[in-house]
Amino acid sequence: MSANSHVDAEEKKMAGRDVYLAGIGSYSPGDPIPFDHIEAVLGKITDAPKRLMKRMDRMRPIMREMLGIEYSHYAMDPNTREMTETNVTMSVKACNPALKMAELDTSQIDLIVYAGILYDYMCPPTSVFVQEALNIPYCAEISIHSNCTAIYKALQVASDLISLGRYDNALVVTSQLSSPFLRAEYFNQQKMTEEQAVLRWFLSDGAGALVLTANRPAKPCVKVRNTYLESV
Repeated sequence: MSANSHVDAEEKKMAGRDVYLAGIGSYSPGDPIPFDHIEAVLGKITDAPKRLMKRMDRMRPIMREMLGIEYSHYAMDPNTREMTETNVTMSVKACNPALKMAELDTSQIDLIVYAGILYDYMCPPTSVFVQEALNIPYCAEISIHSNCTAIYKALQVASDLISLGRYDNALVVTSQLSSPFLRAEYFNQQKMTEEQAVLRWFLSDGAGALVLTANRPAKPCVKVRNTYLESV
């Protein structure tokens, strides 16, 4: 497919019913951690190869300036090293404000699309646990296991299904728990790579949620004109 074809596809409006973004919500666990204190929470790398240790010392201020991250959040107790949240608990805490903004009751949600890179359990999927935690008695649910683009895929699936008329109100939610594999004790530090070291400076924990609906809200809202995915 040519580049022009990609552009044409992206500019096409969605067929079928209009889809509106009626509510948004987010949740960031724990206290905000300043960039310079990230390693105090995740644990210091002390046993990596000397070359990498020196490289990390040089890269730290460069990464701070390049990324522009002021604070990070972690669902982890820095003292006990225990997790304080799960993907489900964070997702629910992001969904509640999204539902409140959309002025929808959980009983009105007929589709949940959850997307993430790691699940709390292999089976059943996280979407089922989110449904249970929100006390949604009956709905369709889909879980998308993907990389950082998972939420975009969830948005496309949910908006397309609403546009087709299959569902009316969808809860689209994503979460990420990075701290379990960013902790110093997770690594075989002698085998640690530069790429793994860099991840510790810009990945963190949190969740976000959207409510999509076929019914245009009375208050100002965003209309979903199109969604577009590409893997190169």
